[in-house]
Parts: sequence; structure tokens; C-alpha cells
Amino acid sequence: MPEFKIARTGDVAPGQGRTIRVEDRQIALFNLQGDFVAIDDACPHMRADLSCGELEGRTVTCTWHGWQFDLDTGKCINVEWAKVRRYPVRLEGEDIHITVEPDPVAEEKPFPEIVWKNHE
Repeated sequence: MPEFKIARTGDVAPGQGRTIRVEDRQIALFNLQGDFVAIDDACPHMRADLSCGELEGRTVTCTWHGWQFDLDTGKCINVEWAKVRRYPVRLEGEDIHITVEPDPVAEEKPFPEIVWKNHE
């Protein structure tokens, strides 16, 4: 699984979030008083950026409609079926690294190969 250096510890102030682009993904990186957490940066409700959400303890609240997410599990607190993906974070000195695992949905349902046939 690929690992990416995404920021330095001083790039995100304590109690704040920041949007980070990694390949084709938009990831929210939060600084929880020196403990860094990375999740998908899109609320599953209407795709609002969670990195702009309000942090309280280890919970982020989406600014659009108030959905709340537990940053330790990625699960939505007020909507049972909703959750966001978490990314493993590793600190190396001041550098913040995350591991990006393959998307399980894409792996389960690959697009079939399309074969074009001429029907003349």
C-alpha cells in the first residue's frame, strides 16, 4: 500500500483541519492537539468539505447540515449508515505520512472489458 508524505506538523494548527490532495483523493487532515487524524474530506450526505467542519474533542461536525463524525472510527454519530474512510497516519519527525489503501468498492466491482464488434 502506498504511503505519502502529506504535510508537516506545523502546517495544521491544533484544533484545525486542512484539505490535502493525494492522487485522486481529497483528504481532511486534523490536528487534535498533536494527534493527527486523516479522513475522506467529503460528508457522505452532500459532499461538503469536512476539513472546514467544527472540531469538538474527537468529533467533527459538517458545516452544511450538522452531521457529526467520530474521528477515531469514521462513523457518523447521528446517521447510522453513514461513515467516512480513515487513513493510517504516521509521524516521522515533523513529517506527516498517510497510507492510502485501495478503494474496496472499486476492487469488488471492476468495470468489465468492453469489446466492440462490427455487425456488418
